[in-house]
Amino acid sequence: MEAVYEQSCEAYKHLGRSSDSYWIDPDGSGPLGPFKVICNMTEDKVWTTVVNSLPAQTAVTGSSRERRTVLQLNYSASMEQLTAITNSAERCEQHVAYACRMSRLLNTPGTEII
Repeated sequence: MEAVYEQSCEAYKHLGRSSDSYWIDPDGSGPLGPFKVICNMTEDKVWTTVVNSLPAQTAVTGSSRERRTVLQLNYSASMEQLTAITNSAERCEQHVAYACRMSRLLNTPGTEII
C-alpha cells in the first residue's frame, strides 16, 4: 500500500512545494499514522515544526517556591511519531522561552531561579 502523505518536509520541498502546513507520514505506509507539521523551507535548509497545544503567549502568574506553576505541553504527534522524525533528522531543537516584564528575578539578592 502506497503512503498518501510524504515522509518529511524535505520530500515536499523536492516536489517544489513552499513553506506551509503539511501532513507527513515519517514511516510511509508503516504502522504510524500521519500528523500535521509546519514546514519552513529556506534556500538551503528545511525545518519541520511540530506544534504543541499551548497558545503562542501564555501568561503565567502567581508561581512561587511554595506554589509552582506547571504547564503541560501536548504535541500534535505521539512520542513514537516524534521519535520517527527526530531519528531521521540532522538536528533537532526545542524552544521554551520566558519573557518577564518588571521582574526582580536576577537582581534580588538571595533569590534563586527555579
